[in-house]
Amino acid sequence: MRPHCRKASPPRPGFTLIELLVVIAIIATLVGMLLPAVQKAREAAARSSCQNNLHQLGIAVHNYAGANGSKFPTGTSLNLVATSTPAAGWGWMVYTLPYLEQDPLYRQLNLSLLPNDTTGANNSNLVRTAITLLNCPSDPDSKTSSSRTAEYGSGMSATTLSISMYQTSYAGNVGDHINGGTGNQPGSGQSTLPTYGDATSLDQFRGVLNRGGLNVEFLSVKDGMSQTLLAGEVIPAWCTHAGGWAMDSLSSSAHPPNYFNYEYSKRISPPSTSAKADCFGGFRSWHSGGLNMLFCDGSVKFIPESISTATWQGLASRNDPANIPTIDF
Repeated sequence: MRPHCRKASPPRPGFTLIELLVVIAIIATLVGMLLPAVQKAREAAARSSCQNNLHQLGIAVHNYAGANGSKFPTGTSLNLVATSTPAAGWGWMVYTLPYLEQDPLYRQLNLSLLPNDTTGANNSNLVRTAITLLNCPSDPDSKTSSSRTAEYGSGMSATTLSISMYQTSYAGNVGDHINGGTGNQPGSGQSTLPTYGDATSLDQFRGVLNRGGLNVEFLSVKDGMSQTLLAGEVIPAWCTHAGGWAMDSLSSSAHPPNYFNYEYSKRISPPSTSAKADCFGGFRSWHSGGLNMLFCDGSVKFIPESISTATWQGLASRNDPANIPTIDF
């Protein structure tokens, strides 16, 4: 019997080296085309999450006001005797904690003692508690505790505390000026205003969160709640002053949105101490082209860097009938 002979099958075709390189080049091109779209989508999601954080913060402020005579919390408590209640130095975000699902933390804080106190409730440990709602997802540096320099008191006589606090990406609006006589504030008569919102009477500052221990009433926002800033984004890593949720997280519209953004976006060290310390002088963010701002009515808008100086500074003033901005973003 003759053995069965199988016919040899023809060789299977394969990729040549050139064809393989062409396929790899095509895949690399497609990835290169898709990556910017993925990054853009990721940033859009981060910006939306940041807006939601600010919206929740706005709701908390309104809930606080509902329980406290329709008044905003004070930007920074100002009782120069440390045994007063509340003690000096506590910032406005502390008073919103019960309305941000942080009531247990709020109850543990001893507001009759300074934020850096190490006795009793041990405030110095509690102020390092992470509150992720107060961090912008686009800020790579804010989700940590860092040593901050914060102040309480009035103007040049303020007492300075060095304290490690959990950082926040948001700051309250003290107005459209920061320094009483340095020329970086708009309008006539601004040179007579106290520095950094350290006012002891409401007619001495134009924002809504005061560093002099005052509570601004909703009714005093003459420019309209939807036309006046309540809070916005800052980058705490760029600031030697403030930047934590427990103390002194305040800023102003004295400088344009994302002021110094070009230099810092290169992720290099600040060019000078004065540049780094300029947190009070302007709201900033890691978002391209602008930043998220919370208005007094609880709405959140993305403010472009191209906004005019007059409009930007008008938004930070609660009671300037001559400069009520018209916004359409």
